[in-house]
Amino acid sequence: MTMQIALVLFILGAAIVFLVTEWVSMEVVALLVLGCLALTGLISPNEALSGFSNPAVVTVWAVFILSGGLTRTGVGNIIGRYVLRMAGRRELLIVMVIMLSAGVMSAFMNNVAVAALMLPVVMDISRQTGLPPSRLLMPLAYGSLLGGLTTLIGTPPNILVSNALRDTGLTPFRLFDYTPIGLTIMVAGTTFVALIGRHLLPARDVAKESSTAGHQDLREQYELQERMFLLRVPSDSVLANKTLVESRLGSVLGLHVLGIIRDDRTELAPDPSAVIQAGDRLIVEGRLERMNELNSWQELAVEKDPIDMEQLFSKDIHTIEMWLGNSSSLVGKTLNEIGFRNRYGVNVLAILRQGRPRRTNLQDEVLMTDDKLLVQGSLERLEALKGISGLGEFSQV
Repeated sequence: MTMQIALVLFILGAAIVFLVTEWVSMEVVALLVLGCLALTGLISPNEALSGFSNPAVVTVWAVFILSGGLTRTGVGNIIGRYVLRMAGRRELLIVMVIMLSAGVMSAFMNNVAVAALMLPVVMDISRQTGLPPSRLLMPLAYGSLLGGLTTLIGTPPNILVSNALRDTGLTPFRLFDYTPIGLTIMVAGTTFVALIGRHLLPARDVAKESSTAGHQDLREQYELQERMFLLRVPSDSVLANKTLVESRLGSVLGLHVLGIIRDDRTELAPDPSAVIQAGDRLIVEGRLERMNELNSWQELAVEKDPIDMEQLFSKDIHTIEMWLGNSSSLVGKTLNEIGFRNRYGVNVLAILRQGRPRRTNLQDEVLMTDDKLLVQGSLERLEALKGISGLGEFSQV
């Protein structure tokens, strides 16, 4: 084995480890592999960068741009919802329609984009029909994969193969050259899953399974415990008898006061004009370094005991996830501009965007389509949120 082969195997093995463990994001791993190949002399710098000018790479970029455009404009979502309305309540027909509709869209969109676009639609169908999501999501995944086989742009490998033919002087594939074989495979796969495969799928009801530990799962997903603290107002504090606005906890320290505990009663989403009293305990959300600054500040005392999350998740206080659709009146605005807390009397504990929770400076965060807001308040207040136009599904925790 030569040194060059050993280096290639080592770089490949390291890349596989990073991809499997997800210690580093996939795009960073790809760039690291490219850089390592150039730095070790296995390829020249020109060869390392030549791929960015490859027509196949540009075509794949274009497919992702097309998929993103269809997703953001809502065209694919409208088509998906319209087609799925014809499925009725029979599981056989629902599975077939999900797979065929996902397959048709995957012929001209990226597979992952189709699955992400159809996911909320399929979950709506699951709730309306009472079918377990586990029996519908797997057909969605297979449908999007099989549909990518039907056209040249349906999946990146088809584009790469066609480009390889062009480079060798052979006739490249055209857009629908894959269709006869790909369509046959898609129909056969859909028929198998609808008639046989669906009986092999698990009938899990995730909502019921997670009901016993729903709050705990939600805290872990949004990492709430790491950013919530209790601040006690000493009897001699200058903040006593001042309003929240006058205390400047938000403007100076960047702390979000979620509630005030007074005489064993918790007042959530207090009004900015609420008066702080000596002995109050403030439930705040903020950065850990801000809490460390308070250790030397005599006006507030940071309690060492971890916050009792049950004070925020009790039978009188409910927490929901609300999804912002394309037509939501909240998109493009900040919570501060909307006056969300004062208008609706609820707390926004976190914003989930592209799978990553945001928990600090939420008042200045511009809301985007497909954002999920973790909202907390009384049942009456939360019911009032359903009157906001353009809101998607509400998931109670």
